[in-house]
Amino acid sequence: VQKPAAPDEAVLQRWYDNHPDRYSAPELRRIKAVELTAEGLAKSITVTDADIAAAYDANRSTFNQPEKRTVRIVTVDDQAHADSIAQAWRSGADWDHVQDLAKQANGSAIELPDAVPADLPSKTLADAVFAASPETVGPAVAADGRFDVIRVTHVTPPSSKTLAEMHDT
Repeated sequence: VQKPAAPDEAVLQRWYDNHPDRYSAPELRRIKAVELTAEGLAKSITVTDADIAAAYDANRSTFNQPEKRTVRIVTVDDQAHADSIAQAWRSGADWDHVQDLAKQANGSAIELPDAVPADLPSKTLADAVFAASPETVGPAVAADGRFDVIRVTHVTPPSSKTLAEMHDT
């Protein structure tokens, strides 16, 4: 039995070109992955009552909100204009008309939404705003050489959550 002749370079190249899958392997990679989820991590964390109390103390302002008031304030320089604007407002003038009256008296008219006492320019005005009945126009408030006419349009009552109420949160 005679051995076949050795193939020449062209035959070998053609065989190689026609069967590339026999002479290559897919690229492989190994990875190590860790899946982190809140639920998985929570199982390994212990929270003590002291930790909860410390978190409550650090966020006390979130759980205890002061009363807030939305107030419309007209400020003018003299008592006569303040009294005139207050009377018009009590008689049913709408906010746009009251603003126009303030401009005519060289004053200003603003609305402060959800104000706390510190948002108001004087303690006298803050005291008047937080003593006023909602949707009423009282007498002008004299403070720092000006006269303010106020109308509280909305009151958000204070809220307070104790540590016991917030414990599970």
